[in-house]
Amino acid sequence: MLIGIGTDIFALGRLSPAATNRNDSFFRRAYTPAEQAEAGLAANRLEYLAGRFAAKEAVYKAVSLCGAEFAPGDIQVTDDGDGRPHALLLGKTKARLEEKYGPRYRIHISISREDDFAIAFAVAEQDERSV
Repeated sequence: MLIGIGTDIFALGRLSPAATNRNDSFFRRAYTPAEQAEAGLAANRLEYLAGRFAAKEAVYKAVSLCGAEFAPGDIQVTDDGDGRPHALLLGKTKARLEEKYGPRYRIHISISREDDFAIAFAVAEQDERSV
């Protein structure tokens, strides 16, 4: 069953150079430790972080019917072993979604970048295969 869909476009210029620094409060609040570590390995840190933030917004929009407020640190977007982005819910966002839809759900995401923009699309669904 479809829970929701979301999309977001993010201008790279919205991230100041300071926001990509591991000592910046926004960086520490908006990105999980796993995302921070991946950003340190990215060829273009600004593009990586902008794409991940767009994905966080898209995932939030896909799960927002659960009643959680947007908390970027509650949505982790990292690459799987094959380099594909993978979303993981944490904290209050995870708790609210599971309260409303149960613990069996899947989130599919796609991230693209073009020129000065990153765009992301997310689909959240109940995982009926394991219900």
